[in-house]
Amino acid sequence: RRTVVGGVGWDNVTTCDSEMLAPDELDMNCEEDSRQVYLGALFAPGAFLASTLIKTVAIFRRSVERDEGVSWDRLRAEVVSAVECEVQGSLSEYEVTDEDYVLASRAAWARFYSCACQYRSAGLQPMGLVASKDTTAVMLIRREIITWLRPVEALEQVVVTGGVGVTTDIFSDIPPISANPGLASDVLHLLVAAGMVGRMLPPGTINTFSEAVSRLHSPDLVSKSIAQEVLADQEQPGAMGEVMGRVGLVQDMQQAMECLLYCLELDRGSVSSGELDISDVEREGVCRVFSSSLGTSVVAESLRQQVETRLWLAQQLLVTQHLVMGCGTSAGLAPNTLDMIQSTFLPRTTVMVHCYSVLHWLCSAPARQPIHSSIQQSLRQMAVLRLGETNTQFPPARDNTSILELFLAGPGTRVRAVVGDVSGDAWLLALPPLTNMTAQLLWPRCAAPTFLHFLLTSCQHSLIQQYCRLLSTWCDWHCHARQFLLATALLNMCEQEKAVDLFLSAAGGVPQDQFLTEHLLNLTGDTADDLTVSYFLRVISLLEQFTCPDLVITLAETGLAVAPQTHPERATLAYILFSYHLKLGHNDDAYDAMVSNPDTLRRKDSLRQFLVTLFDRGELAVLSGYPYIDMLDDVENIIESRARSADLSVNNYYDFLYSFHVLKENYRKAAHVMYECGARLGLELNSLTGLKKQAQSYLACINSLRLVNTKYQWIVKPGHSSSTSKSPKRSLDGEEKEINTSTMEVLELNDIEKELILTQARLKLCTFTNGNSDPVTSLPLSPGLTPVETVSLLVASHLYMDAVNLCITFKLASSMTSVVEGLAAKCAKLSNSRGAEVAAAWTWLAENRPGGKEVQGEDAVEASWQLLEHIVTTQEEKGCSSLHRATVSRLASSSCSFPPWLLAGYKRRDCAELIRLYHQLGFIELAGELAIEYIMAVMGVGAEYFGLQGGLSATSKPAWVPWTVLDRLFLELRENSSHSGVRSVMERLEGTVEKYLDLVESVSGEMVALRA
Repeated sequence: RRTVVGGVGWDNVTTCDSEMLAPDELDMNCEEDSRQVYLGALFAPGAFLASTLIKTVAIFRRSVERDEGVSWDRLRAEVVSAVECEVQGSLSEYEVTDEDYVLASRAAWARFYSCACQYRSAGLQPMGLVASKDTTAVMLIRREIITWLRPVEALEQVVVTGGVGVTTDIFSDIPPISANPGLASDVLHLLVAAGMVGRMLPPGTINTFSEAVSRLHSPDLVSKSIAQEVLADQEQPGAMGEVMGRVGLVQDMQQAMECLLYCLELDRGSVSSGELDISDVEREGVCRVFSSSLGTSVVAESLRQQVETRLWLAQQLLVTQHLVMGCGTSAGLAPNTLDMIQSTFLPRTTVMVHCYSVLHWLCSAPARQPIHSSIQQSLRQMAVLRLGETNTQFPPARDNTSILELFLAGPGTRVRAVVGDVSGDAWLLALPPLTNMTAQLLWPRCAAPTFLHFLLTSCQHSLIQQYCRLLSTWCDWHCHARQFLLATALLNMCEQEKAVDLFLSAAGGVPQDQFLTEHLLNLTGDTADDLTVSYFLRVISLLEQFTCPDLVITLAETGLAVAPQTHPERATLAYILFSYHLKLGHNDDAYDAMVSNPDTLRRKDSLRQFLVTLFDRGELAVLSGYPYIDMLDDVENIIESRARSADLSVNNYYDFLYSFHVLKENYRKAAHVMYECGARLGLELNSLTGLKKQAQSYLACINSLRLVNTKYQWIVKPGHSSSTSKSPKRSLDGEEKEINTSTMEVLELNDIEKELILTQARLKLCTFTNGNSDPVTSLPLSPGLTPVETVSLLVASHLYMDAVNLCITFKLASSMTSVVEGLAAKCAKLSNSRGAEVAAAWTWLAENRPGGKEVQGEDAVEASWQLLEHIVTTQEEKGCSSLHRATVSRLASSSCSFPPWLLAGYKRRDCAELIRLYHQLGFIELAGELAIEYIMAVMGVGAEYFGLQGGLSATSKPAWVPWTVLDRLFLELRENSSHSGVRSVMERLEGTVEKYLDLVESVSGEMVALRA
């Protein structure tokens, strides 16, 4: 290879055509399924080309058809199908044992794998070289792929060449060694000795170490066992002598080992030590050096090769140190040097084997392509955690991609920004620092959180578990951060219980673990308690993205336990605890969390949520059983507010508030609540159900007030103490006028009983059906129906006794007249009716029970007249005759004869008015006859029928004769005297009047004589 740009000449290179593991080596682990083992080897990132596997499948199926455009997922399915067919073809029996099937399956997979390895080896056959004119880049053209030759570092060159032809000049770029030729010679001798030990080891040593690390065994124990086997091996007696001779050439073993471990350890790098923060580096434009997919693959493969070489070196050093310890003083080392190796260098080398094993696993671990929903969920989680890396976008994993390539395509782009666009040879100036800084970011003891942030957002949850597992037994750096990382992975894999345990364990690192507190989560707070509480709140926010309320409760309880009593975030934790207890139906725990909340506003919000939730669940008995301590006023205000804003058709807030007040023996408040409910029902729920509820509400209100002392049987009418529904009034200057809102209306028990009677009357109107018509359902349901209007509707429905009761309750004298008129008209109509109509009258007569008794009468006509008689005679006030006058007028208009009880009662109350009424109605003959009877009664004949006491005499009480009425009657009679009947009545009336006048004259003389 040309070592200088534009130079001419040849140089030796080493190709890393890593041979695939033989089938026997893959089958060493018999505990795993052979299909999983071989599929992992076949589809490892960069192991086989898709074309190689396609050709192998075609050979197995004995087919010449090859589909080159197949995806990796389909190719995997094709491989499994081809091998399964081979397994079935190799079994001659229909039924075989499990052992036979396993053996046949292992053999078929081994044949497929061996065939694929042969195709792979054929595809790696070199075909030519291509050199770049401007750079030192050289391409090796192979049969199926292109290989790039890259520069190597000093340690890598010594390990690859085994020290052959290498001088100490190779360490000229390593500062600790270049200034000390003796130390450089010691390091070279030590590296050559380690290489000699590596050639002595059996071929499967690397796999032995890998297997031990994957099973979390210590590499120290594995290397000690290998060293014992080498010391016991008698086939190479001179090899150990050569190794010890080379070790004996080392002048300062401690200094050489220290320098060698210094070269292996990446802790002191500018990136891994935290001296250089790559997130702060900003460059104009986009850095394009090794930025393509091919460039990313070159960087990833270069890092993989370096890690693999250094891992092999660390393993060789570990075995070499055990060999030196086993040989003891024969190696020519001082006892203090042996002690130093035992106490210092062996543990540090063991850690190096662990670290490079993890790096090697990261370079080859396949990344799984996440689904779109997982990516979106990951972004939401990062937003909840408030991590700075949430804005970093990286492409999702492609098929057959390693986690290293995915990292380089995402956060690894910042490393290219640090390197920048080099002006010289990128292979010499850009590739080495790119691989070195990327290795530092992946280093388990790196101080930068870039890689852990990447794992959090990459949706590679199974890889996170394996990564944390590999570091769990030996790595004490950032252990709490890894616990947090593993917890998020388990949380996304539906193992929430394990995740919460790890979250709680990670909380032990706050605030001592600065990597977790400051770098990974970027928690804010002035004290350790602030940071701890902030951690719990952030984790709770993360758990709220999943359906695990019980685990949120666990974290909230733990957060409350560690938070000081005066911490301001205790209110938030208590509210979270309350919310999730309530969500799970833990009412008692929710109540305890609510009352323990130190924030008054939060406690009131919790109380509102508590009341509304239990209402919606129908747990009213449970709700009323809590004492609420100092929150009783808030309970009342919240429920009243909800009651006034909720739909009355489904609202039971008033019912609960009523029972709540009754339980607390506050009967006036209970009455106020039910009256407000009834008033709203009358306005808002215009239906039969609403009317029934209104009546029940008024009944409950009356019952509550009757339990109170008589002088306190009153309430303030709801809605009269404020005028918030009115717009503000303003003066000419635009200033608001003050409105007096202190007026109120007091409702006594009698007022509420009146409203109950009115409501019951409306309810009866809606439910009653008379014999000839449907129930009245529209008008009685209308809001604002007055008592007078209700009486009219009752009369129209023939509910006369209810109408009478309503008139008595609200003192409606004029409405009582309309009741009598309506009943009189109905009686007159029934008197002229026959058959079905008369029989149907019993329907409404049954609803009119005078005095609560059954209606008397042989038929409906007689019963209706008796009802009319009862109403007129009992409801006519003393000294009044309005009901009699209305009845007579209505019967006259209906051309119906007057019942004797009506005329007799009218005569006793106001005979003059009856005469005048007869006259007005045109019954002049009846009027004349009644006038004759009245004058005769005044003279003493039949006085008892007119309410008079005895006849006219000097010692009797004076009697009044309606002369004006008689004068008008005389005029009417004279005008109609042509009729014989009228003339006869007139003559008799005139004669009676003359007798009366004569009697008056004689009585007057007697009275004068008596007074004289």
